[in-house]
Amino acid sequence: MTLSDWLWILVVFSALSFLVVLAIWATAKIDTGMLFGFLKEGQGTFVMRGESVDHPLISARGYDCKLISETRNEYNQAGEHTNEREVARYKIVETEKGTEATCHDGFLGWLEGYLGIYFFGFPPFYKRMYEEFRWNEWKPVKNKDGTQTTELWPRDDMTTFFYVQTFNYAVFVEGAETGGTKKATVDAEKKDTGNSNDVGLGGNVSVDLKINLPIRIIYPEIAVFENEDWFETLESIVTECVRQYTGQHTFEELRSKKDIGMELLEKLSKYLVRIEHARSQEILYCSIIDALGVTVLGVQILSISLSGESKKLASVMTEVYTKQQQARGNMITTDATAYDIREQGKAQANALNAGIVAMKEHGDNGKFFVRQRAIERAGEGGSAVIFTSDKECGGLDEQTFAGLILNNRKEKIK
Repeated sequence: MTLSDWLWILVVFSALSFLVVLAIWATAKIDTGMLFGFLKEGQGTFVMRGESVDHPLISARGYDCKLISETRNEYNQAGEHTNEREVARYKIVETEKGTEATCHDGFLGWLEGYLGIYFFGFPPFYKRMYEEFRWNEWKPVKNKDGTQTTELWPRDDMTTFFYVQTFNYAVFVEGAETGGTKKATVDAEKKDTGNSNDVGLGGNVSVDLKINLPIRIIYPEIAVFENEDWFETLESIVTECVRQYTGQHTFEELRSKKDIGMELLEKLSKYLVRIEHARSQEILYCSIIDALGVTVLGVQILSISLSGESKKLASVMTEVYTKQQQARGNMITTDATAYDIREQGKAQANALNAGIVAMKEHGDNGKFFVRQRAIERAGEGGSAVIFTSDKECGGLDEQTFAGLILNNRKEKIK
């Protein structure tokens, strides 16, 4: 074979390979759950053979999913340890840092590692998991005033994957009642402690709490198939713990405490979940991780706010306070206006008194001066123009006239 023949073979092989990859990509893009499909970084899925789990697929750098035999601790209703049972279950484990958990070698491994396309098997024997799952997320919302807040986003979708890495789920606890903690005071004279002076510190008010739960799935087979409503179960557990905790503290304490999340996480770590096995009619109590297949890594309180009647009462009190402040402002304005009127009246009285004095001391000359001042004031607003003759001065010399004006202005200044 000549070199041109080899080149033609290489071109044809490359074209066929490209078409094959393109067909695989198109199949994965359609997402029928058969043959090929995409898995994003941080996600995993199960390949099903009929209605049974065949094997997991993981697309998360630094993680893998392996079948491991472990001991499960079991308890009675009182929380006493009763039994240990060996169980084999798929567990998400950490691998060496930076390594990719590919499930196949060769060409399929290349598709998984470089294109994120995974092979599920040949239909109708194998297919991808397709399960219903309900959960909550916090969705950022922009307010009209430009500020940003969070809004609960309930999700109820058919899903083909589970999260391998930590994911933040949302829990909203509405109308939790705070505790009515009392603080006793001591009478200084009687040296006696009495209930008459006890005061409540923000107790018995209704509050809403926005909570963020960082959760990691440890046993995906339990979370996806054995206890597929694990989020609803966990949500009710968290809500119960939060309500109990809120009932032991006042509103002021809840707003000021910085370690609420740690205390709630400690409560959750001791919580036991009731498990009922339908086949054996056996009732067990296990930890959250053994019962639900997930672990809660933290409890983040995003906000604590008044709700219900407490919120209405606070709104009314705020409105009353605002009206009081407005009334106080109006009163201050009224007082200022009255003060201005009084000062103007004083000035006018002083001017009138100065005119009377001028008329008494200077006779006709004083009357002429008062008349001239009246004409001057009338002309200040541009409302009057008066024509007079020189004979009207009544013999008042310029020096005396100037002295009267100066004295009159001094009276105004006073």
